[in-house]
Formats: sequence, structure tokens, C-alpha cells
Amino acid sequence: LLLNQREEIKHMATDTHQKTFDELLRYCRVTSLLETTAATLEWDERTGLPQQASDYRAEQLTYLSGVIHSRRTSKTEMGEPIQALL
Repeated sequence: LLLNQREEIKHMATDTHQKTFDELLRYCRVTSLLETTAATLEWDERTGLPQQASDYRAEQLTYLSGVIHSRRTSKTEMGEPIQALL
């Protein structure tokens, strides 16, 4: 009975770790999408953005940079899951 309980607990821990990992991976993927979107906007700004659109583009990039920074430094969305997986 004790051996079965140990195996069950081990299986539960593995499932929990996998779920945490999968959630962290999804979160990082969204962050990566935001980063590549910002990079595309920056490229467009350097290669063909009309002069009259530069102020709005600056607002877009400032906003995205803030969101990306918040996501990358989030204790609850990044720090705690990483700690749980160690």
C-alpha cells in the first residue's frame, strides 16, 4: 500500500510539473510573439515608415516594450513557475 501511495504521489508531482511547464511555455510563446511584433514594427520604422506616422509608431513601440518588460519580469507568471520546476 505504501509503495502504491508513493507512486501515486510521484505521478501527481510529474503531472503538476508538466502542467506548470506547459503553462510557462504558453506564456513565453505569447511574450515571444510580442517581441517579434515589436521587431517588425522597428524594421518597418527604419525601412519605409512615412514621416507623419513616426509619432504613432513611437507610441506603439513604447507600449509594446512596456508590456514585454512586464511579462519578462513577472514574478507570478515567470519567477514562481520557474522556481516550482527546479
